[in-house]
Amino acid sequence: VIQMSETEESNNEAIRRPNVNKYKSQRSVLSSRKKDVTPKEINELFTRSGWTPRDEGKWKTALEMTYCVVSARLFKDQKLVGFARATSDLGLNATIWDLAVDKDLPDPMLMKRNIITYILKEIRLELPGCSVALISRPEDVELFESLQFVADPDGIRAMALIDDDYPLML
Repeated sequence: VIQMSETEESNNEAIRRPNVNKYKSQRSVLSSRKKDVTPKEINELFTRSGWTPRDEGKWKTALEMTYCVVSARLFKDQKLVGFARATSDLGLNATIWDLAVDKDLPDPMLMKRNIITYILKEIRLELPGCSVALISRPEDVELFESLQFVADPDGIRAMALIDDDYPLML
């Protein structure tokens, strides 16, 4: 059971985090400290998640320039099993990128929900009123809709530039 302060209880926008202890083998610690992850670990997680690893030097730069990072490590062995990051202009907009969760977890969708809930809490705490967008795989759309994200609000569509010299790495 999560205890909420009176302020949080009275705030209609308060986030109630799901129970991360549903599966003993999935118990983890969530962190929002950038120094808690390395580019090598993120690439290893990307491989286990079905994503293409990226250049470690570019990861280093991306992490330095990222507004907020959330990582998840298993209690039992400190293995990185979840990651997401958010960029922001620190005023009007934030975008969540690179949500990756180890497919071998008993309930990867629960871990995704916990990571997104945590990163949203961080964004809302530091940037109240900021709009939040995210880049999503099709299989995650239902999860994000359950977290009140709306696909194509008011007809807005996201687009990506495809350049043959630089493959798309969403």
